[in-house]
Amino acid sequence: MAVKLEKSIKRELDLDGRAYTIQIAPEGIKVTEKGKRKGREISWRAIISGDAQLAEDLKLSIDAFCYKENQIKLDVRNIGQEEIAEIRLVITSKIVKEEKTILGSGLKKGQSLSVEVPFSNAPGTTVGILPARGTPDEPFVCPELVHAVTDLPPCS
Repeated sequence: MAVKLEKSIKRELDLDGRAYTIQIAPEGIKVTEKGKRKGREISWRAIISGDAQLAEDLKLSIDAFCYKENQIKLDVRNIGQEEIAEIRLVITSKIVKEEKTILGSGLKKGQSLSVEVPFSNAPGTTVGILPARGTPDEPFVCPELVHAVTDLPPCS
């Protein structure tokens, strides 16, 4: 009979010559490279619902994510397994949260997109990318931001 998971347990894993700490908790799993503080976390809900697979299918390669002259510059490439139906920018500051659709026509595997979006940069503003699969008419949006940056760096 299985033992109920009521508190966190930690285990060490050696993968390709690197040591990782795996923490299994009632909330989910966290994997951290040994000696580092930040790691990757995923909730049990995301695993069971399939949201984790959705995020994996909707992979983007970010070549540029910065600001210049009151604009966000974004260069992305679809490196996932599925066509991306839509890409939204989510801009969150202390005052407002807004979403801007920057792609509404589909981005096939291997295709790239380069856009510049009007933006007023303020300290503490977070900008994230939210992809969706499905069709532009009925997109199924990823439940979590795929890439989020607080205080976008200036473009070089």
